[in-house]
Amino acid sequence: MLSSVPLDDWKAYLRWHLVDAAAGSLSSAFVNEDFRFGSTLSGAKEMLPRNKRCTRATDRVSRQVA
Repeated sequence: MLSSVPLDDWKAYLRWHLVDAAAGSLSSAFVNEDFRFGSTLSGAKEMLPRNKRCTRATDRVSRQVA
């Protein structure tokens, strides 16, 4: 696939993954847009409060490190 897919497509793909992975830690505009996109897929009606989002993010990292 590396040689059959144009370099510009790979750049766009990797850029999107970077922004998607960091969206929860960026400004509120990114957080809100990330929730809006995700809620379209998941059906969530409202975003969790920030303290719960932070706790979940910490728990995810803790599980990865352990």
